[in-house]
Amino acid sequence: DLWRRLSHSDRCAKPGPAFRESLARDVALFPEVDPGAENEPYRAKCRMISAKLRKTLEYVRSHELDWGDESHRPPEGVYVGGRGLLDDLTRIADELWGNGALASAVGALRDMIRLVEVFGVHMQKLDLRQHSDRHGRALEEILRWAGVCPAYLELSPEGRLELLGRELQSNRPLIPTHLAFSPETVEVVQTFRTAEAILRQQCPEALGTYIISSTTEPAHLLEVLLLAREARLYRPDDGISLIDIVPLFEALQPLREAPALMERLFELPAYRRHLELRGKIQEVMIGYSDSNKESGFLQSAWALYRAQTELAEAGRRAGITLQMCHGRGGAIGRGGGPANHAILAQPRGTVDGRIRMTEQGEVIADRYGHPAIAERHLEQVLNAVLLTSFPAADDHPDPAWFEALDELAEAARRHYRALVYETPEFLAYFEQATCIKEIAQYKIGSRPARRSTEASIDQLRAIPWVFSWMQSRHTLPGWYGLGAAVGDFLPHRPDGLAMLQEMYRRWPFWRSLIDNVQMILAKADMTIARLYADLVDDQALAGRIYDRIAAEYRRTVDVICRITGQSELLERSTILRRSFGLRNPYVDPLSFIQLVLLKRLRAGDEPRQELLAGVLESINGIASGLKNTG
Repeated sequence: DLWRRLSHSDRCAKPGPAFRESLARDVALFPEVDPGAENEPYRAKCRMISAKLRKTLEYVRSHELDWGDESHRPPEGVYVGGRGLLDDLTRIADELWGNGALASAVGALRDMIRLVEVFGVHMQKLDLRQHSDRHGRALEEILRWAGVCPAYLELSPEGRLELLGRELQSNRPLIPTHLAFSPETVEVVQTFRTAEAILRQQCPEALGTYIISSTTEPAHLLEVLLLAREARLYRPDDGISLIDIVPLFEALQPLREAPALMERLFELPAYRRHLELRGKIQEVMIGYSDSNKESGFLQSAWALYRAQTELAEAGRRAGITLQMCHGRGGAIGRGGGPANHAILAQPRGTVDGRIRMTEQGEVIADRYGHPAIAERHLEQVLNAVLLTSFPAADDHPDPAWFEALDELAEAARRHYRALVYETPEFLAYFEQATCIKEIAQYKIGSRPARRSTEASIDQLRAIPWVFSWMQSRHTLPGWYGLGAAVGDFLPHRPDGLAMLQEMYRRWPFWRSLIDNVQMILAKADMTIARLYADLVDDQALAGRIYDRIAAEYRRTVDVICRITGQSELLERSTILRRSFGLRNPYVDPLSFIQLVLLKRLRAGDEPRQELLAGVLESINGIASGLKNTG
């Protein structure tokens, strides 16, 4: 398209010497490409850019990465990253602008420049992610082989930190070129080597962050830094550090300990050097799913809020800019909900113009499936980031509200765990009154539903946990415990309800939380949930568990209405209420179909595969109708 538009003659828009020299070099590089008419230099440059892009694509597709070949450099005419392409396009724009062809300089050409500025030639950076245990086991084997430490994992946390600090100060390589380790260790090392080869030989912007899941101690980040150094991703003597190392805090206790962990990390000379080379910016990722499954919705949300506040303060004290990455799911039980409301609810001083969020596959079509909707969604997100980054002077939450949330969150956690973890028969109810076993057979995830073969709530991953409760219309992970917690709170707080109502009016965090709860309560249907409870073999057991859930549902609905001053859920959200009213007549029959299919499947009297296929189709339909999976 640009080639057609930029037909300017050099008599009307004469390019300068630098442009002509650049074009001459390109023509010499691609003698097989016809530059076109001699007096149309901008069209000729477009042809050369097109030739370079084709050569870049061919190179990336055919080139075999070789970490061991340090001397390899891409051939001339290949764009190594977006910088070269951006320079070529900017050169055309500058010449047109200088010659007065303003419409051409700011139209489609500027749009192309913006695309390259945002997406480069790689489209989207790839994040790498690995469990902290994998790095520790790999380094134990490597350090034992190198004669440095026979049992690295048996050292104390401070002992591991001291050893890693010494190794990072040393220039001695630890890992040989040819790897003679276990397959698991080889995979870890090769991941780092492949990352370095991609950045050096193909595209320096292709990779983003290295995320360490289940981070619980500072050594977990130094382990990655040491492995990065061994792969030449971190070369402090040359002033180079090519990746951001990002801890992921997920469970409740690691979230509570995260600020102290990062503060300790910022004190370590080796890690400070890495941060200096990365612009003194530290990204921290927080997970919404595991803490919710472990402690319930309210405790999880409050722990995340507290952790962010304290992490940002730790960064400020150390002179480090903290950037939060929110590992939000699509469902309320995994941190989902309207993105702009979630951003507005972030603690003061934790955004400052920087935020990253995961987008689950289930919400992509809703948010980005149509250009106008995508534009509106991004507009709302940007608006929320700006508003949160420049808060009003009087929007500090009252310290009394923090005390109230501390009490409410702990009470909600007790009630949640009393049902989910301390009721022995709850597991049987969950496995029979939901389609968790059928979801585990659905080929839609990259990981199994359970971390091990042990049948327990602990070993179940958060996504199928939330997914199964959504399907059975309980929606339990998004609200359970809140009603009972408020019920415990109000009797000894004469002004308690007035305080919660004021918090709803004035505190974005509390307002967003309450609005999310009423939305997920509106998606629940206790009548249909009772039919799922009928699937449980022991009906006495089913009645006891269901009655507890239904009673808490009624308490929570009552609490939400009292806090918000409504007579029913979503009374003021007419659009949402209308949306649910339109969808539910289609979703409810799908739930009834699923119930019948589950009964027949579990009876075992008919062909299993056909019935299972029907159940899986119903799962897809209900998820689409409720606009939630896990």
